[in-house]
Amino acid sequence: MCNCIEGIIRVLLFLFNIFLLACGIALIVVGGIVAAEYGKFAREDFFEQRFLWGFVGLALFVGCLLVLVGIFGVGGLCCKNGCMLKAFVFFIIIVIILEITICVLVFVYRDEG
Repeated sequence: MCNCIEGIIRVLLFLFNIFLLACGIALIVVGGIVAAEYGKFAREDFFEQRFLWGFVGLALFVGCLLVLVGIFGVGGLCCKNGCMLKAFVFFIIIVIILEITICVLVFVYRDEG
């Protein structure tokens, strides 16, 4: 019975990590496409389009972070490596803290935008 539950948890965690990898890669691709397409038009007025470049930078950063988290999760799960799983948990905690921080900042500065 215990092995069955452990197997189900492993499969669900593996699928979650594959989803993280896919989302990270998608964000990196979207950020790269936006930077490539709009970068050639926005060379003169870079400071006027700070929102666009903020989005591109954020998409690339979050995409890289998600790919890193997914790699640690899949690697730790497949190799049964405790160190990689601890790093995975650490990165997940960092992502959750960043999400809470962003939500609080959006709530505080919602009227200034």
